[in-house]
Amino acid sequence: MKRGSKGSDKELDSYSKMSLPDLNKEIERCMWGSKNGGTTAGRKSYFKRLLWLEEIREDVHGIEAPRRDFRKH
Repeated sequence: MKRGSKGSDKELDSYSKMSLPDLNKEIERCMWGSKNGGTTAGRKSYFKRLLWLEEIREDVHGIEAPRRDFRKH
């Protein structure tokens, strides 16, 4: 089942099994894309995935996800 910017259930399973350094690297990639992606829609997609990945990191590794707002990002 597709979840839009958040990814599929298969991706959720894959990211949930990632090591913390690998997950942090993916979060950094999305953070960069949310600031430097081409269009507003592209940046927002990166931002949504960033939030999703930080939520996974919080659930799996216990690192609290910061509150973020796309308009103030």
